[in-house]
Amino acid sequence: MSHPPYGSSGGQNTPWPQYGENTGGVPQGYPGGGPQGYAGGGYVAPAPVVMPPMPSRASGIVALVLGIVMMVLIAPIVFFATMAVGVTSSVEDLSNSGALGNGTSVTVTDKGNYSVMIGEGSASSCALVDSNNKSYTLNPYEGNTVFSASDLPAGTYKIQCQGLPPGAQVAGFNGSAEQLANKAIIMPLIWGTVVGVGGLVLMIVGIVLLVNVNGKRRRLAQEAMMAAMR
Repeated sequence: MSHPPYGSSGGQNTPWPQYGENTGGVPQGYPGGGPQGYAGGGYVAPAPVVMPPMPSRASGIVALVLGIVMMVLIAPIVFFATMAVGVTSSVEDLSNSGALGNGTSVTVTDKGNYSVMIGEGSASSCALVDSNNKSYTLNPYEGNTVFSASDLPAGTYKIQCQGLPPGAQVAGFNGSAEQLANKAIIMPLIWGTVVGVGGLVLMIVGIVLLVNVNGKRRRLAQEAMMAAMR
């Protein structure tokens, strides 16, 4: 039995290429595989990405910044400014009052509000009695030391307080306890809260606008990149 010679020189009778032989199977574009080489093997530069006009973030930023400023800065300023005005007005109302005795005549203005403050101790009740002997009961506040009434007809009245200690003095002024509290406390709280809530709303609007704009900008950028790759 004869066998094919595997080791013959020249490799003419071997079924596989010998070491050092060039079988022609190396790609032309691979380094050393042909005259073109890799550097000149048909490389195409990517097309430049042309970005479209992007929507502005200005409105969202302005709303966000303004909301923060209103919450952090303007709301406290409004609160304290309104409180200062209310306290000043209340002090003016109280400065117009005078030390009075029980049974003293006082004048109620056309605003129809009058208050009596007990200087020492407390009273069980207080009322204003007009010239026709008609009595208008004053509502008690602060542990029966402040009494107020509203919607009183303008005119002259006498103060009549029951249960006062001997020699106790009272002070009367045109205005009500509710008005004093509203001027000094309630109204500042209301205005400060309104400004603060307005700032919070603006801040939320600014955040929503920025999120929407950033989403649109990101989507436009992605579309531009996909168009450049086609």
